[in-house]
Amino acid sequence: MLRKRKFETLLEEEDELRRKNAELRMKCRHMEDLVGNLKKQFIQRVSNPALTKREPIDLDQILSQQQQQ
Repeated sequence: MLRKRKFETLLEEEDELRRKNAELRMKCRHMEDLVGNLKKQFIQRVSNPALTKREPIDLDQILSQQQQQ
């Protein structure tokens, strides 16, 4: 009986860890997309210095836009 209970506990823990892993993968993809967008903006501003009169990059605004999507 003890082995069966221990095995069931391990199965439940496995399911929980798989759910957490899936959630973390989604968060990781989101952060990678955000970093990619920031890199693009940075490269665009560095490669076009004549256009640097624009406003500075607002990270809070970019994060809020990403969260809305």
